[in-house]
Amino acid sequence: MLVPSLVPAQQSCTGGIHINGMITDPTGTVIPGAQVQATSGERATTNATGHYLLPCISGSSAAITVQAEGFSRGTARAHACLGETAHVNLQFAVASVQTDVQVSADASGIDGGSGRAPQS
Repeated sequence: MLVPSLVPAQQSCTGGIHINGMITDPTGTVIPGAQVQATSGERATTNATGHYLLPCISGSSAAITVQAEGFSRGTARAHACLGETAHVNLQFAVASVQTDVQVSADASGIDGGSGRAPQS
């Protein structure tokens, strides 16, 4: 028995494939709002449950790229027979954080002879 509200409406795609899946982080938590794009330009955004659907991608295979704030960019390849659905789930790695610290000193207020700051 299929529940209509849980089955996405898929248009006919005889000259291509449907691509769907779920995007998660390394702990398995879903990532809503991730941007999914096929090499042919079709785009989708993951919903509140981390799912996405690209309804009709030309050909029987396609590369997809997924981006989400705070995560490294992910890529995958989808393959299916024409008119069929490729299920591609991706797990994102948390993006590395790089911090640059610059330290500068102004020695104009230090007395070079005693190592003490001058008295005002």
